[in-house]
Amino acid sequence: MKKKILILTLFFSLFGQILAKDVDIDVLLRCISIVETGEDISAIGRKGERTQYQFLPSTWVMHSSLPFRNANNPKNQNEVDRVARKHLEFIKTTIQERNMRLSVYNIALMWNGGPNKVEYNLFNKDYAERVNNLYETMIYQNRLTFLISQS
Repeated sequence: MKKKILILTLFFSLFGQILAKDVDIDVLLRCISIVETGEDISAIGRKGERTQYQFLPSTWVMHSSLPFRNANNPKNQNEVDRVARKHLEFIKTTIQERNMRLSVYNIALMWNGGPNKVEYNLFNKDYAERVNNLYETMIYQNRLTFLISQS
């Protein structure tokens, strides 16, 4: 058992960079909300961003007809999650159109810095690194828990 875990640990550390086509969307969105607000659904950012995902009004109206001022209402959490998924798909499409590598890091970079930037600053890159590291940790823990439960 210990040998199996060691082999898997080495495998994931060497080959663990996860491409976006293999991404667990629920885990990725949870990582984004943790890094953004600590999963605070009522959060309002200094630039007026709302929800645990910190949507700007311009992002919100791309994907929802619900008034932005109502985004933080707990009754609208299903809409918030739907908008998050739609925006994630929009970002993935944008990355592919630009012939960028489709990875968790690039998705997080674009989520934080916006899809229209050509170059991202250190803050955006740090954010993307934190989301990517959290994602890899959560996926690794999930796999390890599964393997232990199977033995």
